[in-house]
Amino acid sequence: MFINIQAEAKKLLASDEVRKVLAWLKGRFDRVVDALTAIQRMLAYEHGLPVIDIPPHDPRRLPYVHRVEGATSERLNISAALGKPVTRGEIINYGDTNALLIFIQKDGATENTIEYLLPSGTTISPSWFYDAVEIKDAGEGPVKVQVLAQ
Repeated sequence: MFINIQAEAKKLLASDEVRKVLAWLKGRFDRVVDALTAIQRMLAYEHGLPVIDIPPHDPRRLPYVHRVEGATSERLNISAALGKPVTRGEIINYGDTNALLIFIQKDGATENTIEYLLPSGTTISPSWFYDAVEIKDAGEGPVKVQVLAQ
């Protein structure tokens, strides 16, 4: 007995029941695709969209670690040490006085800066790229700050 599989498949696909099942599956698949797109968008907002001209951090390389203790002002050119701008890291104020951080982003010959007052006993994890950071005392005495950057 010979069965023509192609003809049987065409009959099966033409039936209303199979069309309903396929339409239901397509609806489910579309919802899964929408959910995955939303998750991708959320992660992009949370961790930042990848930028082509700035290489991401390499988890196989140890981070840049530097301690500043007691200095009235110290500038750390982290991008020179890493060979790229900082894409992630933390700055920890483990001292008893506030520290003034000045983040520096180089754009050719110009430098964009932003100041941030880091209270004692706190940590900041910047969500922006920067090339250097200057650590100053905030007029309360010597600071104790540790910088970790990748």
